Amino acid sequence: LHGYQVSADVFKNFEKEGEFFCFAGQSNQAVTGMFNLYRASQLAFPREEILRNAKEFSTKYLKQKQERGELLDKWIITTDLPG
Repeated sequence: LHGYQVSADVFKNFEKEGEFFCFAGQSNQAVTGMFNLYRASQLAFPREEILRNAKEFSTKYLKQKQERGELLDKWIITTDLPG
């Protein structure tokens, strides 16, 4: 990306048993952190499975927050979510 060799494997440090987190031991997720993961996942190249999984997880998380009305103060996030 932009001439730099960057591995998506760095995201493996933030994934455990199919769930993603921002900090080790974190039991709940910050909306902003999950949105950043969602945005990062949009830069996936073919065969980058970890970023595909990150996109699925973060999209599901953000849509659930949106359905519960928990993104009302995060209008910039809601404008970027598909659907």
